[in-house]
Amino acid sequence: MAQTNQKSLLINKQESEIKEVNDIIVTNRDDFVRQIKTLEDQLEQEHQEKTQILEERHSVDRNISKLEISQNKDELITKLKIDLKKRGVLLKDAQHCIDTLQKENNNKATVKHLKNQIDDLESEKAAIFRAKKNSEFEFEDAKLQVDNLGKKNQILEEKFKLSLEDN
Repeated sequence: MAQTNQKSLLINKQESEIKEVNDIIVTNRDDFVRQIKTLEDQLEQEHQEKTQILEERHSVDRNISKLEISQNKDELITKLKIDLKKRGVLLKDAQHCIDTLQKENNNKATVKHLKNQIDDLESEKAAIFRAKKNSEFEFEDAKLQVDNLGKKNQILEEKFKLSLEDN
């Protein structure tokens, strides 16, 4: 009987130890679940922050690109305005010289020469403008030809594949 009491006490002691271990496991598991949930929440928040930062960066990059393009356009416009002013001054100066020479009527050859230079410059300007337009038309025509050749090439490849399949 003493032996059964010892066994019974040993079994009770082991059962209580198992219960304590189970309680510790449940407590630790609950702690770990909370920690995992907290880490998941932190990870989600960091992901959202990263996404927001990337969106802001893309927005800033687009704005920088727009500003660079705008700045380049502004610089080109400024250069063209300066060039236009220079040409206007030169044209006024040439016109003034022509008027002065015509009034004096002493040097008709010089006046004629200056008029010819102005006409030549205007002709060159018109020729350059026409050449620019022709280049643009040729470029568009070349693009169309390339597109047409690509389409024809596709058609020929399809015909070739069909003829290979037929044979």
